Amino acid sequence: HRDLHSFPTRRSSDLFRLLKAKVQNKLYLKMPSDSTFQKVVSYYDSKGTANEKMEAHYLLGCIYRDQKDAPRAIATFLVATEFADTLNKKCNFNVLSCIYGQMGEIYVDQNLLEESLIAYTKSSSYALRDHDVYNYIRGKELSVPIFYMMGDTTKAISLTKQCVELYEKNRMHSAAVRALPTLIGIFLENHQYDLVRKKLMEFRTRSEERRVGKECRSRWS
Repeated sequence: HRDLHSFPTRRSSDLFRLLKAKVQNKLYLKMPSDSTFQKVVSYYDSKGTANEKMEAHYLLGCIYRDQKDAPRAIATFLVATEFADTLNKKCNFNVLSCIYGQMGEIYVDQNLLEESLIAYTKSSSYALRDHDVYNYIRGKELSVPIFYMMGDTTKAISLTKQCVELYEKNRMHSAAVRALPTLIGIFLENHQYDLVRKKLMEFRTRSEERRVGKECRSRWS
């Protein structure tokens, strides 16, 4: 009987720790220690759903990320992705998109450009499956500097233009304006000053439109 009565208490306690860590991660607050949160992960590994297991390992990976332990963070994120049943429409594609987004950022810091490009592409793809238009486009935008660092200037320029068009098409005018300086910077580094002037004028025009227009944004992941 004691085990039956303790189960709801244990589940409530671990659910609280999971939700607390989720909020802390969202608000950039200090997260629990890995040893403390490992107990939560162990609980969900034995009793949780596939989505709960994925999210628990994702949050543990974020703890390692904050500890600047890139290898353990990546390893834990990869374990988290193994719980994703992408053929099931109940799969938490939002968390899956976040996982690959975090991996992309870490790979960039480690100068693993091809790996980061793959991660950002997957992040964008899963955001779209979650009907998160903003992060679908944002994942593409984050790939722009990767292509540029890899020497593919043409792809970087075309992808930036595509992102600006997609932001505008979805009435995300502020995001479109924020994407333009990347394009201007690329033109500037390549001494394409006529294009720099053209894009600067476009940037000013869009900025003025943003101040007087209404904003319509999709949610952040």
